[in-house]
Amino acid sequence: MQIGNLREIYQKELKKLGEKFLAQHQSPLFLSKHTQLIDTTLGVIWRSYGLDNNFCLIGVGGYGRKELFPYSDIDFLVLSQDALDKDESEQISKFITSCWDLGLKIGHSVRSLNDVKEEFHKDITTATNLLENRLVCGKITLFNKLLVIIDKELSPKDFYAGKVAEQIARHKKYKDTAYQLEPNIKESPGGLRDIQTILWLSNSQKKGKTLSDLYKNNIIDKAEFNKITAHVNRTNKRRILLHLLSESAQDRLSFDLQNQMAKNLGYPSNNSRKSSEILMKNYYKSVNYIILF
Repeated sequence: MQIGNLREIYQKELKKLGEKFLAQHQSPLFLSKHTQLIDTTLGVIWRSYGLDNNFCLIGVGGYGRKELFPYSDIDFLVLSQDALDKDESEQISKFITSCWDLGLKIGHSVRSLNDVKEEFHKDITTATNLLENRLVCGKITLFNKLLVIIDKELSPKDFYAGKVAEQIARHKKYKDTAYQLEPNIKESPGGLRDIQTILWLSNSQKKGKTLSDLYKNNIIDKAEFNKITAHVNRTNKRRILLHLLSESAQDRLSFDLQNQMAKNLGYPSNNSRKSSEILMKNYYKSVNYIILF
């Protein structure tokens, strides 16, 4: 398939997903379908360069956990057994270039198994991204070797200390308060990053990668699972809306976007309170529960 044709199909499907979300506000469905669209699109490009036999394409970060917001980076790792030779390097370069030509906003790395082993210990962000891995295309035996390396190299104690220090620094950046007038829906205290941190720590200790896993493993009960899932879905909905309304990777809930969001969600104004104020009151309910979770 020609890149031009693939770009047209991709953009058409992405537009349909956005329009459907603005009409129905189903955040789990949007995140799932958006991830599927990217999986399919990348798969077409990947196979067109015959990369399946020697490499694997691994989703990491938000893409790895199938939480791909409208304008978020599509983070992936191209993994090889050994260092690339000239022909292989050119092959991978053509694949990356085609992703850019398609208009995909990618964040990519190309590493051998030895590279992964070294990079895993360089910083907590790299380790976290690699922990959220998912095979998209390619050689499954190579992917399984990656899993063995991660399992061997990960120190749950060091990872815990690193993530706690990271969260303290992030909260300090936002003055340790969730109740800002224009909060960052992803990074502020009580935002989505706090839930992700809980799941990263749980994953590192083999307690589960998802909220469903925490429930199945008796870390949380049914009532807690239902409540936190509802608040996370609500917050995800607002972040998706932020991206679509701003047409960018905007995570700060600014005053003008609060008004647009309240209108899109159908919040009514009344004599004592604006619709945006009602929106923010509901947002802070979710934030408060996430903080206490």
